[in-house]
Amino acid sequence: DNTPFYADISDVLLFGGRENVITVRVQKKQDAALPGGGITRKVYLSVRERVSVLADGVYISPRKISASRWEIPIEVEVENKEFCDVTAKVSTGIFDREGSLRSSVTRSDVVIPARSLTKLCYTIEIFDNPRVWDIDTPYLYSAVTRVYADGVMKDEVQCRFGFRTVELTTQGVLLNGRRVELHGVCGTGDFAITGTAARDSIDRQRVRYLRELGANAYRMKGAMPSDAMLDAFDACGIFTLVDITADNSSSESIRAACRAVRHIRNHPSVLMWNLSAGAPDADVGERVAASLAFEIKRLDPERKVGAAITLPTGACSVCEVSDAVISPGGVATWDALHASHPEKPFLVSEYGAEPSTRGWYYRDSKEYGCYSEYQAPKDSTNGREYAYKSLGERSWIIGAFIASESDSRKSATPCAMDFSGLSDLYLSKKDSYYYVKSCFDGEPTVHILPHWNMQGRGSAPVQVYTNCHSVELFLNGKSLGKQTPDTASHAEWCVDFTPGSLAAVGYAEGGVPIAADEKVTTGAAVALSLHCENEGDIDANGEDIALIYCTATDENGNAVPDAECTVSFVAEGGDIIGSGSGVFIDAPHPSPRCNMVRGRALCAVRPTEGEVTVYASAPGLLGAYIKISLPASK
Repeated sequence: DNTPFYADISDVLLFGGRENVITVRVQKKQDAALPGGGITRKVYLSVRERVSVLADGVYISPRKISASRWEIPIEVEVENKEFCDVTAKVSTGIFDREGSLRSSVTRSDVVIPARSLTKLCYTIEIFDNPRVWDIDTPYLYSAVTRVYADGVMKDEVQCRFGFRTVELTTQGVLLNGRRVELHGVCGTGDFAITGTAARDSIDRQRVRYLRELGANAYRMKGAMPSDAMLDAFDACGIFTLVDITADNSSSESIRAACRAVRHIRNHPSVLMWNLSAGAPDADVGERVAASLAFEIKRLDPERKVGAAITLPTGACSVCEVSDAVISPGGVATWDALHASHPEKPFLVSEYGAEPSTRGWYYRDSKEYGCYSEYQAPKDSTNGREYAYKSLGERSWIIGAFIASESDSRKSATPCAMDFSGLSDLYLSKKDSYYYVKSCFDGEPTVHILPHWNMQGRGSAPVQVYTNCHSVELFLNGKSLGKQTPDTASHAEWCVDFTPGSLAAVGYAEGGVPIAADEKVTTGAAVALSLHCENEGDIDANGEDIALIYCTATDENGNAVPDAECTVSFVAEGGDIIGSGSGVFIDAPHPSPRCNMVRGRALCAVRPTEGEVTVYASAPGLLGAYIKISLPASK
């Protein structure tokens, strides 16, 4: 659980220059289904005035009242830690993205009793023609709330928010009055080097991958997204389905759910709340869900509260108290659940969990943790294609989240892995990433697998993922035929291996070529090459992590996809915090040396200076280096 919590330690601190040691401990609750544990979010020491806004104490909920006019109800909770009453002035200003003040409201002579909390509720009645937040144009405003006492500003809190209307209906999600098809991805936030402990730069990189994929919705399994992810979702226009996990309605469970809602309810990217109440009995689950939903709606009456049905199909009374049915089960359960409550919006919280290992084009080898990158047969009920096609056949499913954003660990044991990710544990994309992109993204896409260093195979299946009307495969310029794959299906040929160029061309319905991909047979690896995946989005602040990917190249500069070697890294201007190559036998650790497996390895570097230089070397290969210039820490 990573819901936020706060502790006021003012009364127990030692003042007068004396040293204080503050320790935060978290007792891990074992859950075999989810990775990670302990402290996975940032810990802050916040110094406040004795009269200030309560943590997460500002709530902004814009409401549309006509075609061009909105009102902005605002709630502000102000806390007085003094031993006497305080008269305060509280103001909130609404600023656009350019920093211009658009409207404001002020309450003067607010009496806050001693050692008490006061909630102020006020409304900006008219706000004309705001720019709306949309997944295509995610415009954000800022609400700046200030508290004054004795003529001095005591606190200032800034909250970003957006103007948008969202309706969940049985026919779809209506965003600002238009129907939006949700292309969702779920994940755990696991990363080889840092585990599930959130790092802002890594989370921003994840969001960029989602946007490039064509995804417009995300669900973090059994946990809240980090603040950095939520900010990136707001800025990029990606919805998030937020899990509220509880197996009971104890006072602590209720408080945890309320803290989670208060912390993120101002984010326009939050689509709805998903109750993952893992109660063992249907009636118990219904009562727990009802209690949680009631408390959530008291804090956030604008959003829907759904429930993930984890009980047997016939025992879904929890649906009675939820606004939407959310199925985490397979295709076989969807129809029965929908039939029991056809009047409610229906979402699928996870589907298509098909394991694969980056760059592995042979039969599955479970003992080595290697699963074929080839897509399962189109009629395989365990395959990603079958699940996605099944979604398209059910118009009453208004949103779904494919598994999974990246591989993840099921426990601390390296081989206990979930390999269903679209990228590996080091965030290197797999072929399955491009299959999902061909389904989600409107841009013409063509992707070939496998690579074409297939010497010794005789013949090999060649699959092509595309959203083009038809696709043609060429071997060394000779056509091997054109295919028109069904929606959400791949094209496939069996090709006798001949060194050279394997190319695929995608055509529009009229026969015009609109996309292409090519794999070439490379020579032996002779050199290393380095690339920083998130350059331009990292600072020398002691927290951000530069993702330096290393590949091996042949004499023509082509990346060698099956290269294997031992790579050593050295960093100047930063600290290497780990390296690896995405396979469980190469367990992640803070070593600057790792085995490159199937042509790609990662070195994670924490910059400490304004310029970072990373060097890579391997026996028998020409080394490489990369220089990254960074802005100074803010």
